[in-house]
Amino acid sequence: GLGIVVNIILTAYFIKGCGMGVEGAALATVIGQGLITLVCLFLLFRKKEENHLRITDLRFELESMKKLFNIATPSACSQAFSAFGFLILQAVILDYGEVVTAAFSIGNKITNLLLRNICFGLY
Repeated sequence: GLGIVVNIILTAYFIKGCGMGVEGAALATVIGQGLITLVCLFLLFRKKEENHLRITDLRFELESMKKLFNIATPSACSQAFSAFGFLILQAVILDYGEVVTAAFSIGNKITNLLLRNICFGLY
């Protein structure tokens, strides 16, 4: 949720405040995702957590990878088709200008935030 909130704030700032347009929205996404990636990595390897990781835990086991692949493939395909649909929709919306494109992008981020929280039982 933190990454999405940062992304929304930076998107508005870069587009309206700095006049960067679509490039500002892209930069805001990269910064938001990078920030949350760093936080997640810190939490994963922090020794204060009961279930923390060590570098030695990061080895591949072929049998586990096969199971993971079989379980994850349908979900990954679903996400890919969904992302492709939003890509097509985004291409259509680009014809309406930067303001509409930015509003659509912010709306998608808010929807993703709400859906993720509902899926993880935070509401």
